[in-house]
Amino acid sequence: IVPTVRSDVETTEPFVLDALVLSSVPPVSLTFAWRRMGSQDPFTVLPMIVKTPGRQVYTISLKMTHDFEYYLACVVGSPEQQHKTTTTLYFPPTYPLVPATVIIF
Repeated sequence: IVPTVRSDVETTEPFVLDALVLSSVPPVSLTFAWRRMGSQDPFTVLPMIVKTPGRQVYTISLKMTHDFEYYLACVVGSPEQQHKTTTTLYFPPTYPLVPATVIIF
């Protein structure tokens, strides 16, 4: 869950994004991937950090200087150890066709 989706950020403030993982087990990984808006370059992938230990709340804060697009990738595993399978969930759900976008003004 991304409780607040920002579509614009002032040049004087950082872009801050929180994500909550609703799962009976912690995620294997939760990453934030971004690139300049409209670019065909690969996304730069950064790990999100734990904001609230024990609550599975993660955050990232970046000082961006140009418009960008991004997505989150959350890898979750099976709570049963004998089934070592993982699933990757994305935000926004329209990724990879349409990533989330942020305008810097």
